[in-house]
Amino acid sequence: MDTHVGGTASGVARVSAVRADVTLKTVDPTPTAVVMAATTWAEFPSLWRPMLDQVWSFLRRSAPEGLWRHGHNIMLYKDEVPNVEVGVQVPFI
Repeated sequence: MDTHVGGTASGVARVSAVRADVTLKTVDPTPTAVVMAATTWAEFPSLWRPMLDQVWSFLRRSAPEGLWRHGHNIMLYKDEVPNVEVGVQVPFI
């Protein structure tokens, strides 16, 4: 599938899109350790790494033993503001 997008010197660019099957599932909640922020989409690219570093610093220094060994980094975009949560999945609270 090709899509025309404006904004190049010639006025038109070709962008290839990949089709993908998407499945929505309802799953049990997963505990997370996060830092929350209200930001802008323009600011967020420079904020997410320091936010994630703050969570990892806590998990490595102050959290109970084993809390940080099993998680994936996560980012939750809660709304259009955006209010975001950046953090790590943890095995227990």
